[in-house]
Amino acid sequence: MKTPACIFAWCLAAAVTAAEPATYVVDPAASTVSFTGHSTFHDFTGTAQVKAGTVTIDGEHSQGAIEVDAASMDTKREGRDKDMHKDMDSATYPIIRYTLSSVTGSGEAMVAHGTWSMHGVDKLLDIPFKMETAGKTTLSASFPLNFNDFKVVVPRNFGMKVDPKVDVRVELALTPSPAKP
Repeated sequence: MKTPACIFAWCLAAAVTAAEPATYVVDPAASTVSFTGHSTFHDFTGTAQVKAGTVTIDGEHSQGAIEVDAASMDTKREGRDKDMHKDMDSATYPIIRYTLSSVTGSGEAMVAHGTWSMHGVDKLLDIPFKMETAGKTTLSASFPLNFNDFKVVVPRNFGMKVDPKVDVRVELALTPSPAKP
């Protein structure tokens, strides 16, 4: 005889398996990427513009990519921005991309698994995120990123040291993609 817990688990597994994959297009105008950096003198914040993106959320079969314009990174301080773009070589590497390969978890405990590509370096990166579908569909994530992992030179001059680890915050506005016939 099957216990109620076993029957519930079986029904839940069947429902998850039967769920249709959801494909979304990112709305760049309504999406934001921000970052907070730290140095021995002060913290600073910046933003970057989302260029494009499409994601399909389907568990281990999830896929897609989000692109950010590296040249749009802005901390509202001209000298710092000039140095940042030089160190990141934004002219040679104008796109920062996250390529999604799978998603694990559910609800508040979802994790995107994929490749972060920046400054000519690709690195596997797992990013915890949450999606909200009440009203507008949004995907939000906060995670640390180490510039040393991407061979970006981190400034150090006149006694000031910039921490290579930055805190990244992503807020994506998603529009459901029309179903394919």
